[in-house]
Amino acid sequence: MIQKVVGVAFIEDGKLLIVQSHRSSKTNSWTFVGGGVEEGETLIEAAIREVGEEIHNNFNITADDLVELFTFKEHAASDPNKMIEMTFF
Repeated sequence: MIQKVVGVAFIEDGKLLIVQSHRSSKTNSWTFVGGGVEEGETLIEAAIREVGEEIHNNFNITADDLVELFTFKEHAASDPNKMIEMTFF
């Protein structure tokens, strides 16, 4: 089974926002804002939810803020036996 995940790249003035993980198997590694798509969620809904969970201070985005950039499949960094399908916005 392939798990669907999303990532959100915030790019402004030639700078890319990345975050440092503190609560996953990738603790202290740098990554994009994002995570798993929950059952019944669209990719856009998952991206909006993940941004809300990971960027605090009432920071919100809407579907209009998101542009799908690309999708790829690979082994999960946290578990090489698990395949993910990552969609980036």
